[in-house]
Amino acid sequence: MNSTLIIIARSFYAVALVFFGVQQCVMGKLIAGRPLAWSAQTGGEAIIAYASGGLMIITGILVLLRSQHQQGLMVVGVLLLACAALPNLVETVIKGNYGTLLTNTGKSFTLGSGAFLVLSTFNYGTAQQRTAFLVVLRSSCRYCLGIFLLASGIQHFLFADFVQLLIPVWIPGAAFWVYASGVFLILSGLLLLIGWRLVIVGKIISLVILCWFFVLHLPRAIGEAGNSNEWTAAFEALAFSGLAYLLSELRVIGGRQSMVQ
Repeated sequence: MNSTLIIIARSFYAVALVFFGVQQCVMGKLIAGRPLAWSAQTGGEAIIAYASGGLMIITGILVLLRSQHQQGLMVVGVLLLACAALPNLVETVIKGNYGTLLTNTGKSFTLGSGAFLVLSTFNYGTAQQRTAFLVVLRSSCRYCLGIFLLASGIQHFLFADFVQLLIPVWIPGAAFWVYASGVFLILSGLLLLIGWRLVIVGKIISLVILCWFFVLHLPRAIGEAGNSNEWTAAFEALAFSGLAYLLSELRVIGGRQSMVQ
C-alpha cells in the first residue's frame, strides 16, 4: 500500500470539497452533487448554500490537515446522498431522462458515498467498528462509481454528437475518441461492479480520469472562465480520480480493513 499516494488521492476529494464550498458561498446556490433546481417560491437556498458550503470548506481543509474531520465527512456524505442523489434518482425515474439528469444522479451518488470512503482511510473508533463500516463502504462507493462510469460510457454512444463537442479541437480524430472513451468507461464500470482486479483497475481508472482533468476539463474551465459548470465538472473529475485510486487500495486483510492515517 502506498501511503503517500493514498494521502494524495483523498486530498483530491478534499480539494474538490473546498472548491464546491467556495463556489456555493460565492454564488449563493447549491452546487455540490448537482441537486435539482431550487424552487424560487420556497426561498432560503442562499442560506442553505452558505451553511453547507462552509461545512464543505472546513471539512475539506481538515481532511487536508489530517485533523478532526469525522463528523464533517459523515454530514457531507449524508447531505449529498439525501439532498442531491436521492431526489435526482427519483426525478430521473419519473421523467425517464437518461441524459443530464442521469449524469447528475451518478455524480451525486459517487460524491456522497465518496465522503464515507475518504473517512474510511483514517483510523477512528474501534477496530470492530472500522471493519463493519468499511465492508459496507467498499461496496457502496465501488458500485456508485461503477454504475456512473457504465452509464457515462453508454451515453457516449447515445449522445455521440454532443460528446464530440467536448473533445479539444487540437486533438485529431474526435469521433474515434468519443467511442474509444465510451468503451473504456463501459468496461471500467463493469470491472468495478464485479470487482475484478480492483487493485489494478482502480489505478488505471484514476490515472485516466486525472489525465482527462488536465487535458479536457481544466482547459475547458479556463477557456470558459465565466462558466461555473465547467469548473464544477473539472473538480468533480478530480474527486472521482481520487476515489478510484482509494478503491484500488482498500483491501481486506485477515478480515480487517487497513488504511493509513
